[in-house]
Amino acid sequence: MKLNKYLSFDISIHKTLYCVNRSYSKKDISYEALLDILNSNWLSTGYQSSYEEYKFKSYAATAIKMYSLNPLDKGCDIVWLNKFITDSEGDVPIFAKIDKLHFLSTGQLELIDYKQSS
Repeated sequence: MKLNKYLSFDISIHKTLYCVNRSYSKKDISYEALLDILNSNWLSTGYQSSYEEYKFKSYAATAIKMYSLNPLDKGCDIVWLNKFITDSEGDVPIFAKIDKLHFLSTGQLELIDYKQSS
């Protein structure tokens, strides 16, 4: 399968957030360190020009920064990261991917879908 810019962007964001959550969920991380993680996970496939890739990477950097500033997300006990789940409804298979499931400081579970911010 050939990657287009949207899929490359999606994979880059998800891989970056996985690394951030896996390694820094209970610690502060600098913006420069976030950019390093983004750069190491960035896929350059599918962009029409270097300028277009630059714009998408800027969007990604902003999204990563905003995500890291969410105070409800820091220090939480992570249950799942990038977990694929399957089930069925009768004969119909159901597939889903949980980006992040964690406990809030209140003891409630929070399910995160990065693109939905909830």
